[in-house]
Amino acid sequence: MKSVNSGLFMILLMLLEPQYSEFYLCANTREQAKIVFNETSKLINSSPAIKKHFNIKRDVIECKLNNNTLKALSSDYNTTDGLRVSGACIDECGASKDGMLIESMASGMLSVENRLLILISTSYPNTTNPFLEWTSYAQRVLDGVTEDKKLFAMLYSLDEEDFKSAEENCLTVEQIMKANPLQATLKQGREYLESEYMKALDMGGAKLTSFKTKHLNIWLSGSIGEEYINLQDLQKCKIEKDSFNFYGKTVVAGFDMARTGDNTSFSIICYEDGEVYSKNFAFYPADKTEQKTREEKVNYYEMDAKGYSVPVGDIFVDIKEIFEFILKIKEEYQLDIELFGYDQRDMTGLAQMLDNAGIPTVAIPQHSKYLGQPIKMLEQYILQGRFFYEENDLLEINFSNCKCTYDTNNVKYINKKKSKSTKIDMVFSLLNAMYLLNNKLINELEDEFCFQVI
Repeated sequence: MKSVNSGLFMILLMLLEPQYSEFYLCANTREQAKIVFNETSKLINSSPAIKKHFNIKRDVIECKLNNNTLKALSSDYNTTDGLRVSGACIDECGASKDGMLIESMASGMLSVENRLLILISTSYPNTTNPFLEWTSYAQRVLDGVTEDKKLFAMLYSLDEEDFKSAEENCLTVEQIMKANPLQATLKQGREYLESEYMKALDMGGAKLTSFKTKHLNIWLSGSIGEEYINLQDLQKCKIEKDSFNFYGKTVVAGFDMARTGDNTSFSIICYEDGEVYSKNFAFYPADKTEQKTREEKVNYYEMDAKGYSVPVGDIFVDIKEIFEFILKIKEEYQLDIELFGYDQRDMTGLAQMLDNAGIPTVAIPQHSKYLGQPIKMLEQYILQGRFFYEENDLLEINFSNCKCTYDTNNVKYINKKKSKSTKIDMVFSLLNAMYLLNNKLINELEDEFCFQVI
């Protein structure tokens, strides 16, 4: 259906756009690109009133009214650079290894006034692809975290609460229908999908993988799963900057170190009267502001201006600058940092500097065995209205990117496999801080039950 709809848009564009406009149908292979091309040809041929205005050739459709053209291209983006693109449809984006074809088509539209880019795909057993990055971006727009009035997105999939049933292979027909709205209108369609699901469960392996990707629209490498925190629930915990007085407070801090292009993040939390208050910051290489803004669909210029992110270093984050920022925050608010918990990767240098400055540090293994309880604890505090964070759009984006999986002991864990556009580092620095708080509360509770035998 998506190919037919895309073909219909292409026909309208060819008829209505200015003369000599160029439109393109793209995909990873020429055969895939020809799918929408063939559907467009069928639509034209099915209507005598429209057919008379077009010439359909093997590789190009020409509109006689204005000399507009529609061509099919493969994913060799080296040959697409330099085209003047008025509109394009890229099919099966989920099978792409990178976003260069999308970027090539988008760059060809810079001088076009009424440009349109259509991305369509089924799901694949691969979570490193540009289409998944765009769907994550579309979800942020839908949730109101990011504003983009020029984006229209339509995705048929399971609801968030259905993903655990999918993982446990116990979906109902009603759940399956959510990802198959056309089949749901026909009794034979429902019966077919139920039969295919039962067959996939029995055969397992490639058959089950194929059913989940092609019929349930699930991306199977762990990036899609159960929602961690609903954004609306999180935003109820937002407070204005400095509305809670951190000055002179005893706090614990969490830190998540960058790996390659990821963000580095720093969180401090204060526990007072049974409630948690937090400040959160992200660091990234200063030379990558424009690149990250483009790739992640997040305006880092705006995040920097609001103080949510801090550019440090040049092409890599500068540990010394981060160290100085932490000391600045400590001094500005006269904080007593009891413990500084960190993800132990690549942290030896900063940990030593902090220890020398009188801030005790502890390495926290990034595993469900250690972070499972803080993940559960943070969720409970948010839902109970006992957690508060200073307004921070970047933190909200990080939370919206979090998807949960379960380990062999059925302990909830947040997927830490990140792509170029789905950063969750700020959540993990916050969880490292919550790990320290959880241990502190446990130790205090044990002390209350200590007694001396004489």
